Amino acid sequence: MEPQSNCLAGLRVLSLTRVIAGPVAGRTLASHGADVLWVTAPHLPALPACDGDTSRGKRTIQLNLHQAKDLATFHRLVQSADVFIDAYRPGALEAFEGVDTESLHAMNPSLIVAKLSAYGTKGPWANKRGFDSLVQTATGFNVSEARYFEGQDVPKALPVQALDHASGYLLAFGILAAVHDKLTCSTPTNSQVEVCLAWTAEWLRHLGQVQQGETTEEISPEDVHRMLEVVDMGTHQARFVKRSPEMTPSPRFDFYPQSLAHNDAEWLPRSHV
Repeated sequence: MEPQSNCLAGLRVLSLTRVIAGPVAGRTLASHGADVLWVTAPHLPALPACDGDTSRGKRTIQLNLHQAKDLATFHRLVQSADVFIDAYRPGALEAFEGVDTESLHAMNPSLIVAKLSAYGTKGPWANKRGFDSLVQTATGFNVSEARYFEGQDVPKALPVQALDHASGYLLAFGILAAVHDKLTCSTPTNSQVEVCLAWTAEWLRHLGQVQQGETTEEISPEDVHRMLEVVDMGTHQARFVKRSPEMTPSPRFDFYPQSLAHNDAEWLPRSHV
């Protein structure tokens, strides 16, 4: 059976996320047609290197939840959203009136609330701030890498933000499972999805390590340059890794990467979801 394009068309996703992991989850849903409104705060610094990549397929708005008008706008968007993604430290958004999970479900009982954090929402580390590199260290990932490849105890960081990207994709998968449950079950139960970087680190470590001598050859800067292509984005040009041959129909983004606060705080008309 041929894959359906835009299978998430009409799904409304309100994403309060920053940096990599949370935005990757929203980008993944957008690539399959979801209407993703990415909400950032005007008083927080922009991260152009990350934002240009993770804003693909999304529409972007900025809200300052400290201001009553913007908080009211957020509540209005929640009322007709299908999914809400919270990738801030557990409890951080609860400082604002009506942004805790209980209040969100009171406004919109069918809302799927997806939470992404460093160490989970329960336990002694729940309220700790964290990001990929810190969680690699806290979970012993860096030490095990150093001992395995170099036989020393000096921590060795991974060359990529693997926990961020993997967690983003896992969160998107969990959201899709919750959407499926919502559409197919008479009494849906999956109204909340949770992923944390520490769980992802544990899962990745249990997948095993590449055997000594089986690693790929070193890639020079010249080799990297040959793997890139320049894409005209309308307002600027961007470089991406060249596309691999397409064997089957693949999803397409409806929007090129956009600057933050580029759109109005409104949902698009619904399609078939």
